Amino acid sequence: MRYLLFLLPLFLFAKEGELLRVIDGDTLLLKDKEGFTICQTSFIDTPESIENEKFERDFQKCSNITKEYALEAGESAKAFALSVFKNIKKIDYEVTRVLPNQNPVCDIKLPKGVQVMLHPTYSEVMVEQGYALPFVIYAEDERKEKLLELAKDAKLEKRGLWKTHIQLMECLVSQRYSLRSLRD
Repeated sequence: MRYLLFLLPLFLFAKEGELLRVIDGDTLLLKDKEGFTICQTSFIDTPESIENEKFERDFQKCSNITKEYALEAGESAKAFALSVFKNIKKIDYEVTRVLPNQNPVCDIKLPKGVQVMLHPTYSEVMVEQGYALPFVIYAEDERKEKLLELAKDAKLEKRGLWKTHIQLMECLVSQRYSLRSLRD
């Protein structure tokens, strides 16, 4: 236990990395001075663009949609992510959590001028534009409230997947207790 407490602060500082690949709407491959990191983006969840265990878990509960429709939504989220990072090679990020046998969870900062200054993190842009749902279980109250408000606005204004894949978004919202404020 004492060793875990010693290692924890090593993850809580900003790093700079080269973006090598957008794997999924919420998963990025980065390279920094320490090596390669596959980062799960903090505080968001996007639909999967490939069939995997998470896709199967989500899809089983969404009986009113086809696999093709669900995967298309994941591809749309990935395409939007690619557009956000189109001209960005270096990004600042912070590893916020590392869970056993999982990729680290990273808070991705966007360079000034890439998006509106009101949303300096990749998570906020993805939720605001309707390509991600907030994953607020580990978020501090201020960030949780901001992401939920951005999601409500995206849903109301039918942005991103709220316009093109509303059935999937509503099904995913219904599966998450933390998103009950987004239910009709």
